[in-house]
Amino acid sequence: MAFVDRAKLYRGDTPVRAYVHEAGWGCWGGTPVLSAISFLENALSLDQTVYDFMLAAVWHSDGGPVADIFGFSDTGVWPGNPDVQIWNVHNDELSYEQGEKALICGDVAIMVGEEEVYRRITPNPEFYMKNPPTTTVLPER
Repeated sequence: MAFVDRAKLYRGDTPVRAYVHEAGWGCWGGTPVLSAISFLENALSLDQTVYDFMLAAVWHSDGGPVADIFGFSDTGVWPGNPDVQIWNVHNDELSYEQGEKALICGDVAIMVGEEEVYRRITPNPEFYMKNPPTTTVLPER
């Protein structure tokens, strides 16, 4: 198991599906999922680009909290082949400027890949964001 929970939140009107990773679980304090989501909300505010929807993975390293964020745009023709902007936030600072490289781990790559396979079989963006996929990276609920 790589991720321990998943949550839906919004950055303004943009829906965000967030996955909380088990890496550094004990570093979040007494309410790990709430602490991770709070960090993500701050991280999302660092970039004001308009996206149709977003995916995110939140985890904790020895160097502090990390958010890997994926902003999807150009989804007018569904399911199509959207543009995806990727960026990382470490300790409330963008670690890579947009347009430059971003670093993600294999667990996050699997999550994004499974999300994309699922997205392509959904009828529209609203359905996709309201009905998360069954995924191998989360425990069964």
